Amino acid sequence: DTNQLLVQNRNVVTFISKDRSIDKHIFFLHGGEYVAEVKPVHWRLVENLVNKTSCKLSFLDYPLAPENSYKETHDMVFQSYSKLVELYPDDEFLFLGDSAGGGICLTLAQMIRNIQFKKMAINQQELIKNIPVTLPQPGNPGVVNGSGVFVRIPIYCMSLQGQYFQYTGKVLLP
Repeated sequence: DTNQLLVQNRNVVTFISKDRSIDKHIFFLHGGEYVAEVKPVHWRLVENLVNKTSCKLSFLDYPLAPENSYKETHDMVFQSYSKLVELYPDDEFLFLGDSAGGGICLTLAQMIRNIQFKKMAINQQELIKNIPVTLPQPGNPGVVNGSGVFVRIPIYCMSLQGQYFQYTGKVLLP
């Protein structure tokens, strides 16, 4: 099954696997140096991911340069994510980006972080109690210090050659 949204006159297609019990939802942004349209290899990748993971997968046709600036792209991506969260409130979203799409995923994670903290009117002690924090321990370099709280956000990047990695960097929360 598929569901289609139109966000700022751009397509957002969600592929829904036959196994509807899985609450994982891949938010996929294609690569292409910020200027290239979706290629057949991206559609094959989407099909393989849906079939092999049984996750929902939302695929965005985001605005490209040079006709659009990063502001239009980031705005459309954020609006798409917000609408998908409203449509699928019980899903756990995983960001997946190929090349340029990985960079946009990281920006989206930072935008979400910034908006969440603007809405929170609590002090840092309450923040530390209420947010899952990755604490330092062997093999886990998360840090809590006076400058903020470091947490991990599930961002995954994949190359078209099939190599993938989880972004293991830390996102600083003010």
